Amino acid sequence: MHQPDLLLGSSNDMLSKARRELARLRDDVNIDTVFNFFVTAYHVQDYLRTEAPNRAGDVDALLTDPDFVVCRSICNQGKHLRVDRKANPIGAKVSGRSGIIGIGVIGEVVIGAGIIWDLTYDGTSHDPIALAERVLAKLEQFFVAHGISTGQ
Repeated sequence: MHQPDLLLGSSNDMLSKARRELARLRDDVNIDTVFNFFVTAYHVQDYLRTEAPNRAGDVDALLTDPDFVVCRSICNQGKHLRVDRKANPIGAKVSGRSGIIGIGVIGEVVIGAGIIWDLTYDGTSHDPIALAERVLAKLEQFFVAHGISTGQ
């Protein structure tokens, strides 16, 4: 297994750390892995601002995205965060959820029983894995759009 660098000195280092945190989250959904991913992902922006102050307006625009608004809220007010497992009966319909453990998903119908992970923040429910995947994808898109190596 690749050993991570000992420093987190660049936006690329933080993006790589966010990828590692997402892998941990996928392996074990719990309050720690959820919080660790979102704190890491949100703070990529600190490094982007330091590396290229002229990019601050673009970073500000990224942070207005609804997924990043939730990401920031999770970082700043983790005490309001709740992560629950909910049983998903056979044949239950699932809309926009990717954090399902079980046989599989076709469209919106679950085949087989499983578990739906539910991240609730201030009364709003989110699939923590789907939200994390969207946040990471948007960070990677930002890097590509601004000619920053994604380290992959």
